[in-house]
Amino acid sequence: MSFLTFLFVTVLSLAMAMAAPSPHIGMLNNDDVIDVGAVYSQPGYASKPEFLLMDKKIPKCNPLDDNNIWSIMICVEAIDCDFWKGADCGSTSGEQAVFTVGCGDVHDVPPVLASKYGSYTCHSVDSNAPGFRGAIKLETTPHDPNNDLPDQV
Repeated sequence: MSFLTFLFVTVLSLAMAMAAPSPHIGMLNNDDVIDVGAVYSQPGYASKPEFLLMDKKIPKCNPLDDNNIWSIMICVEAIDCDFWKGADCGSTSGEQAVFTVGCGDVHDVPPVLASKYGSYTCHSVDSNAPGFRGAIKLETTPHDPNNDLPDQV
């Protein structure tokens, strides 16, 4: 490989790494679980975050603190998180997820959806796999690490 090719590949790789969504401060990532983002009980990330975890082996239902969700950050690519009003991700009630959100930031959840949610599940995005899909897919903007405040760890 010539030096110019090597240099080009190196610069391109660095540019791609810088453009990828950045994890938030204090992100957990071990063999079993990964911290994929956070929800906030006030618009504009103005409250203490409740972090969202994803089991790396199989999607699992996780409880929420039953707070209103007004802002969301999903900091990991190719991840969707689905949110239910009930506490068991619809397993006993048959309730469908109210909404799904993928990688990126939702600065202000639409008022019609800003409500109390009791559970969520996060999973890899795989269009061929049967999955948990909310009735609504929220639009996101690219994750902005400037919204990751030092007191969120």
